[in-house]
Amino acid sequence: MRTFSQNRLIAALFFTILWLLPAPPASAREWLIDIDHSAAHFTIRHMTIAMVRGHFAELTGTAVFDEQSGKMTDMQIIIGVESVDTGVAKRDEHLRSADFFEVDKYPVMIFIAKKIEPGEKDPCKIVGDLTIKGITKEVVADLHGPTETIKDPWGNLRKGGQITATIDRTDFGITYNNTLPNGGVTIGNTVEIVTDFEIVIPETAPPKPEIN
Repeated sequence: MRTFSQNRLIAALFFTILWLLPAPPASAREWLIDIDHSAAHFTIRHMTIAMVRGHFAELTGTAVFDEQSGKMTDMQIIIGVESVDTGVAKRDEHLRSADFFEVDKYPVMIFIAKKIEPGEKDPCKIVGDLTIKGITKEVVADLHGPTETIKDPWGNLRKGGQITATIDRTDFGITYNNTLPNGGVTIGNTVEIVTDFEIVIPETAPPKPEIN
């Protein structure tokens, strides 16, 4: 379990990165990702016979919309890697180690959109740079949504959406593996990622109620 000081460090990293990202143009409106209702889920093959699933609970960032067209024009996502959770504590600790994510040295993953290409119908294509363990690669993902704006019971304006992508973990320096007697490997290289997000207009948000 993380200490209070570690939580403060992760939060500080989130907001430092957000501060360094380019400001949206005057004709755009910025929304914040709601960390309490957003997460990045992943699926990877185990021992060639089954799929293992997990998620990263600490996900924050911004989305930008053009005021006139209402289309999303930019998005940045920051993931706290230490929040990895596969339901098995020993496995999660191994994932945090230098064999995999090396969270002490690389505490966050970052996705920065470069282009959002609207399709004739949902989903759109979102092209961006994904950085894991200090290695940056271009990724093309499907963007489902965002939804129409709603007002929640506390007066906040909200949208939701989902981003799906497939990456090769070895492209980002995550190469740990073992060979099985049948010639297969314990961990697949292909990772399917599904990021579910809610975004909120920050200036409309009152103090958050204590509810899930």
